[in-house]
Amino acid sequence: MFRQRIFRLGTVGASAMLALMLLGVGGATASTPLWTSTASSVPGSVSPGNYAFYHVTVTNNGTSNISQLFLADNVSFAAFSASPSAGSCVLSPVLSCTLGALNAGKSDTIDVVYKTPASGTSFDIDFQFNTSGSTFSDQKHGKKPTSHGDNLDTPVSTVLDSSVDFAGGYVVFGGTSFSTATGDVQTTTVNAPGTGIPVTVTETSGGSSQCGSGTPAGQLVTLNVNGGAKFSSDFLTTITIEASSLPDELELADVSLCHQYDDGTSALLPVCPTDAAPAGQSACFYPKWSGTRAEPKHPKESADNDADDHLFLVLDVFDFQNGGVRGQYG
Repeated sequence: MFRQRIFRLGTVGASAMLALMLLGVGGATASTPLWTSTASSVPGSVSPGNYAFYHVTVTNNGTSNISQLFLADNVSFAAFSASPSAGSCVLSPVLSCTLGALNAGKSDTIDVVYKTPASGTSFDIDFQFNTSGSTFSDQKHGKKPTSHGDNLDTPVSTVLDSSVDFAGGYVVFGGTSFSTATGDVQTTTVNAPGTGIPVTVTETSGGSSQCGSGTPAGQLVTLNVNGGAKFSSDFLTTITIEASSLPDELELADVSLCHQYDDGTSALLPVCPTDAAPAGQSACFYPKWSGTRAEPKHPKESADNDADDHLFLVLDVFDFQNGGVRGQYG
């Protein structure tokens, strides 16, 4: 009996020693990564119910690699879209991204778009990078999920008011471009930096220009960007018209562009100094030729840089507001 009791005590003692040894090993490997994160392109304000775009960067500043990195947010509803530089994301019911390894000295980025709540005064987000794969929905008793302390929080806040600005940009359904496909002499493309805010482009046959006496060129293009919003930064619309539908001797200096706004007013847009976005909110357009014909139309005719020397007339329109645009000449 006595010998049996000694045996049991010895077994308990060995188990305790083993547990202490395991705890010691675990403590040695649970160091917090040396990492930082920043959120740029954060909108200061946006209208309730509109879309907001966020660009978040995480950097591993340490000397050791992070074998598996995750991202979650504390928003109670699904994000509209999420585009990480590595890995993939699940949007619903809450944002959860698996970003993969993040080696020492390297960075990952992610672009996230939300449709903001229809009411309230602010939209607050905490982007949390972690090494456990936990999400904010895993929280219990108001405590954040933990992985040996390896959580990195990036809180941001956006005011909900009457503004439509969301950090200098807008985004378009269907990728970075949206094109008409009418199969006629004109095509129209809207370009933007991401995905999220709805855009429609419609070409209408016939109609006249509301801007003076110029002869209409191509079709009237009606633009609807986010249901009538005016943006603080420009969006680019490119109108391409086959030169064969234009007068042979048409020169770029003869081309003008009429913008017919939603409120019924209209104005001729000025020509941009360069083929680039203008300073401030002054809309403008830049006409140019694209493609060169193999030879002059007539044997005795020299190339003089007008319509019959080129395949297309291209109008790059830098604009901030809905409406219709119509090329004209003369």
